[in-house]
Amino acid sequence: MCAHQPGAQPTRHQLWHAHTRLHRCQTGLYIFTVTSDDASAVYLSPNAESQHKQLICSVPGNTLATEFDKFITQVSQPVQLVAGAHYYVELLHKEGSANDHFALYWQTPSNSNREVVPGTALVQWADCTPGAEAARLPFGADGCRRKPDARRPPRCRTGSTR
Repeated sequence: MCAHQPGAQPTRHQLWHAHTRLHRCQTGLYIFTVTSDDASAVYLSPNAESQHKQLICSVPGNTLATEFDKFITQVSQPVQLVAGAHYYVELLHKEGSANDHFALYWQTPSNSNREVVPGTALVQWADCTPGAEAARLPFGADGCRRKPDARRPPRCRTGSTR
């Protein structure tokens, strides 16, 4: 889930679709906030399965990169997450023209300040059959996925899908 920052080359009529899993969370209430130019939507599942995802926050128009209160829908209700569990998360971003950016922030049980969800809290999503868990491929500290090894496709393993 890379944060796409302002100042990037403007594009026209582009759609971003990022999906991954959250992990390494501490137990407690989390609040998510999305900023984007143009529209965006964030979905979170109560587990690692994408079919249970629910819209938790969205931007119906556009915001500045750190404008957190333009739309009431930008900020999620508090979400209970359990340490060690995996949660499917998806961000959709639509860019119309001119400036473009998006970022997903969170406030954690131990930090009420908003910060971009760090790459250390994400694992690569691999389309797996139900009941299988994607092999973990950490993202970089900047939140961007590390380049996969082209010789090794993402693996799925059967077992717990926490």
